[in-house]
Amino acid sequence: MRKQITFGLLMVAFFTGGCQTPEGNPDRTATGALTGAAIGAGTGAIIGNASGHHAGEGALIGGAIGALTGGIIGNAMDQQQREILSHQNPETLQRIEQGYPLGMADVKALVRAGVSDEVIRSQICNSHTVYRLTTAEIIDLKDSGVSQRLIDFMINTRGAPCPPLSPPPLAPVPPAPPSGIVVPQGQGSPSSFQLPASAGWYDTGISLSASQVVTIRASGSVSISVDNRPDRYKTPEGDPNDTTSNPNYHLPFVAPGLVPWSLVGKIGDNGVPFQVGRRKTIQAQSSGKLYLSINDNNFDDNSGNWDVTVLLNQPPPPQSSAPPPLPSISEPPEPQPH
Repeated sequence: MRKQITFGLLMVAFFTGGCQTPEGNPDRTATGALTGAAIGAGTGAIIGNASGHHAGEGALIGGAIGALTGGIIGNAMDQQQREILSHQNPETLQRIEQGYPLGMADVKALVRAGVSDEVIRSQICNSHTVYRLTTAEIIDLKDSGVSQRLIDFMINTRGAPCPPLSPPPLAPVPPAPPSGIVVPQGQGSPSSFQLPASAGWYDTGISLSASQVVTIRASGSVSISVDNRPDRYKTPEGDPNDTTSNPNYHLPFVAPGLVPWSLVGKIGDNGVPFQVGRRKTIQAQSSGKLYLSINDNNFDDNSGNWDVTVLLNQPPPPQSSAPPPLPSISEPPEPQPH
């Protein structure tokens, strides 16, 4: 009896460590199912032994019930993403619930809501969607933050009903800089950290040189309110349907004119704020520290963090201050005597 209880407790400790997707993101449904199975198995064994029945049978029954219940509970923990989707793209959420095929706009909406590639793949498979993407549509998906592995999966739906996802990349690949920006040779190591939603302008500790190219990527969701309003969760995209000049907001935002509750940045204490969102590549116009913030007008009721990665390119070499060489002047030929 004591051995069975000890084994059950060890199983609970092992399984409650959490599951992850291949991308390293928490798989809440799987974690809930495993945790429920472990607790159910341990409890079933104890009850089965105490009631005079076989502990093994009780463990099997308890484990099955616990896995089912835990899976439901774990899936409910993703309600945060559903709330973001219901506020930003309710049509997409309705199509998912009804099992309708998902268009490109739906896939982009799921990415903006912070849904993982694996979950998006499952939704596409469940809806039996087949894509015939053009070159322009593939470029549009890339520009909207859809990963290359998910785009490859969408392309491959033409040849298989539900092809597998390719392995995730080992390191984030910076996007191509905007036209007109020349990327200097050589790149530094990416710097990753969590940006608190309650911090205001956050000193990243990263110093930029003038003309240096920097790529900023962000993901996750934060809460901007302590009440249960359905739109309290925000991704780095913020709320494009709202504006900082809304007369209902009586306090100024840190970046007036930019998307409210989105990720914004500035260079130096007195720098001009610029839009970041989920991904941004810029060329620094001046030297200074990089600051990031959620574009909010009240940080006291914020909670949570965004995951941010900053990739720096090496600054261009200094221009030589030596004056240009003078053009050579040739002497005119001497006149010849007649």
